[in-house]
Amino acid sequence: MEAVVQKRRTRGVRTATGKRVRPTERDIIWFQKIQEHGPLPTSYLYEFTKHLTPTLGVAKNRLSVLFHEDRTEHGGPYLDRPGQDYSNVTLFQEDVYDLTRAAEIALEAAGFPVPAKRRENHKNYQHEFMASCTAASTEIAVRDDQHLEWISQDAVLKNSPTQSLKVPCSISRNGITSTRSLIPDGLFGIKYPGPKFRVFAIEDDRSNEPWTRANLDETSYLAKFLRYREVIEGGTYKEHYGIKSGMLVLNIMVSARHAQNVMDNIMKETDGRGCPYMLFKSVPCFANRITVPPVMRELVTTPWVRAGFPPININKID
Repeated sequence: MEAVVQKRRTRGVRTATGKRVRPTERDIIWFQKIQEHGPLPTSYLYEFTKHLTPTLGVAKNRLSVLFHEDRTEHGGPYLDRPGQDYSNVTLFQEDVYDLTRAAEIALEAAGFPVPAKRRENHKNYQHEFMASCTAASTEIAVRDDQHLEWISQDAVLKNSPTQSLKVPCSISRNGITSTRSLIPDGLFGIKYPGPKFRVFAIEDDRSNEPWTRANLDETSYLAKFLRYREVIEGGTYKEHYGIKSGMLVLNIMVSARHAQNVMDNIMKETDGRGCPYMLFKSVPCFANRITVPPVMRELVTTPWVRAGFPPININKID
């Protein structure tokens, strides 16, 4: 029998072979995780379906098929590779995947309603990718721990009267007022043994936010801190999100020096009292030249530092 020779596909260009593709249980899980977190690397998607996937190589091959093949029952290829949109400042070590409209239709057909996109347009791919990887890493690490249960953002917001991530907020400082809402980069919950529950807001910062700006409507860490202080210490997040638990803020930064600078300023802003609910950790792989890091389980398994308070582990609760 004559061997069939297949040319190697170009990485960023779709090359369909005419193969008929139907989404499997594993594919739907991948679609769900990309919908929940945003664009994700191959190795992260593999982690979510290791129970259904023999090897990482098998996952790579299937994801490639979902990118290239357009003969589907939902109107086209299921996955995009958005890496080329920010290749000038990134160095991807593996393919990164995002959903097409066909994948969203497939999710809806499988009984998983697709909520409104958290990001209506991709204005900052570097920040989006960092946010996707940190949130997905946190979920994977929580799921690795048999004593913990992951509660997704959508599940948390399901209890909210408005089902909105955006918390109305008014802050003032030195006679300057801002009514700009608090909008975390992400939100999730952890159920602990007991059962106990805690909700977490995520803030991803690539050292683009200075401590202060000319006014409180502009993006700054001071304004962010004041908004979290208002909604957490005032308890308004509980009514808005429909929860009774405490809230911690995970500030994930690319520079340990910048994180320390923010904590020093929090100490000054609070007259040395510090802040127990603002947690900090640095992940330098998302700095000027982004690389795809291994799944960052340390976001859950190692302590976070705080201004004026001892480090804290989020995989435990008192």
